[in-house]
Amino acid sequence: MGISGIALAFPRSFLRLLVAGFLLVALPLAAALVWSTWHADHLAEQSRSAVFNAAQAARVSRSLVNRAGAIERIARQAVVSADAELMADYARVRSSFDQVSRELASLPLETGQRAALTRSVALEGALNALLAGAPRGASEIAGHAGALTESAYEVLAISYLVADHEVERLRSASE
Repeated sequence: MGISGIALAFPRSFLRLLVAGFLLVALPLAAALVWSTWHADHLAEQSRSAVFNAAQAARVSRSLVNRAGAIERIARQAVVSADAELMADYARVRSSFDQVSRELASLPLETGQRAALTRSVALEGALNALLAGAPRGASEIAGHAGALTESAYEVLAISYLVADHEVERLRSASE
């Protein structure tokens, strides 16, 4: 008998009703937990990949700037002295510049970064043609060498911007 004297009848399948109610509440929560775990893992993988690519691009860009600076120094020295050893150094640095530029081109670059890299490679090629030519105009070589270094610094600056862009993209994706 109940409190007010009325008999309360419990359903025969109270246990089933209790289990069904529990599942009705627990299944969506479990699904949300599974989805959140998958999404966090996916975001972490994207983050690792983006950070690795940005760090790789920054490292290779710094290396490109170093090679461009070395090419500029050698080109300015070559204007003054046409030493064979100096030209052999230039050939080694140029080969290293080509290798670094190919490595950078193999990374996933944004359009601006790829354009700056293409510009740097073209400037280095033009400087090489000037150095290989018979008459060497000091101002023209110095201009190309300076432009090459500036272009390499542009590649570096853009790689830092790409890294910042990736951080912002990941931050907005996580929210």
